[in-house]
Amino acid sequence: MKIYYFTILCVLILKEQHVATDTLKLVHVLFRHGDRTPTQTYTNDPHKYWPEGWGQLTNKGKQEMYNFGLMLRETYKTFLSEYYSPNDLLVMSSYADRNLMSAQMVLAGLYPPVKEQIWNPDLLWQPIPVKYLPRSLDNIIAQKRKCQLYDAAIEAAYKSEDVQKIDKENQDLYRYLTENTGEEVNNIAKVETLYNTFNIEMIHNLSLPKWIDNLSMDNLRTIAAKHLALFSDTTFMKRLKGGPFLKQVISRMSQKSQNNLKPDLRLILYSGHDLTIVTVMRTLGFGELLKPDYAASLIFELHQMNNNYEVKLLYKANITETSQLELKFCPSPCLLSDFINGLDMVLPVDWEEECVNGVNKTLN
Repeated sequence: MKIYYFTILCVLILKEQHVATDTLKLVHVLFRHGDRTPTQTYTNDPHKYWPEGWGQLTNKGKQEMYNFGLMLRETYKTFLSEYYSPNDLLVMSSYADRNLMSAQMVLAGLYPPVKEQIWNPDLLWQPIPVKYLPRSLDNIIAQKRKCQLYDAAIEAAYKSEDVQKIDKENQDLYRYLTENTGEEVNNIAKVETLYNTFNIEMIHNLSLPKWIDNLSMDNLRTIAAKHLALFSDTTFMKRLKGGPFLKQVISRMSQKSQNNLKPDLRLILYSGHDLTIVTVMRTLGFGELLKPDYAASLIFELHQMNNNYEVKLLYKANITETSQLELKFCPSPCLLSDFINGLDMVLPVDWEEECVNGVNKTLN
C-alpha cells in the first residue's frame, strides 16, 4: 500500500515532465535521499552484513538520485542554464552520508559539464558544492537541533491517548514481533524501525524468515507513517519542527519578489529525509498519512503573473508522477501574500526563544 494519498487536496497527475517557464522565477525542491541500507538490524536478522555500512546509500540509490537529477534537468530545461553557476544554484543537505551522496548524484544528472566546463572529456562530471550543518545545529533539514520545549512536546505525544490506543490495538503484533525478532517491541517507534529494515531487505530481494510471511506490510507501513506524523502532532510542534524550513523558503521567495535575493538564485535543493518531507507537509496543513519512498520530493515553484507572485506546490511520489497540491486556506496557485499569511501560526518568530519560553499567542 502506498500511503501518500491526499484526500483533501485537488490532485492532478501531470503527464508532462517539462513545465512552462515563462512565468517561473524560483524553485525550491526538498527530496528524500535514495535507496539505503538499514540503519540498524535486529537480533534474529539473518542479514547483518551490508558492505556499504549501516544507513548508507546503495548503488540502486545512486542510480535513483542520478535519474532524479535527469528529471529535474528535463523538467526545468528552459528555466535553468545548462551551465552550473553558484549564482543560479544552492544545494543544502542533511549531515548524513546518504544525503550528501544523494545530493551529489542529483547534481551529476542535473549539471553535467558542457563546453568549457568539461575538464576531462572521459568524465562528464564536475564538482558542485553541497552545504550542510552539523546534526546538532540543524533545525532546517535534519531537524535535530536541541529544542527544550519541543523535546517535552514529543515526549508527551508518545504518552498521548492516540498513541496508547495504537499500542493497545497492536498488542498481538508487538508480542509476535518480540517473539520472533529477539528484541522487545512495545511501541510504534520500534515498529517503524523494523518495517524499514524488512522493506529494505525485500527491495534487495533478500530471503526473509518465514515468520515475516504472517505480517501485513500494509499495517506495518501505516504504523510507521503514524510514527512519522507524531513529530508534528500539534501546531506548536509544527511551528518548531517544520516552521524553520518554511520560514527559510518564504524568506527567499519574498526576496525574489522584491528583486533583492542575493545571489539571484533560480534553484534551491534540499537533500532531506522521509521525516523532513512529512513534517513540512503537515506544517503546510496536509494531515493525511505519508510514508515517502526514496527520491520522493516536495516542490515549491514561485511564478510571476503580471504584478502578482504566486506559489505552486507539487508532490512527486516518484520521478514519473507529479501531484499538484492545494492548500486548505488557498487555491492553487496561491498568491504569495496569502501563502505567507496562511502559514503565520506555524512560522517561528525567534526559534531559540520559543524553544525555551514558548509562544505568547494562541495557536490554532
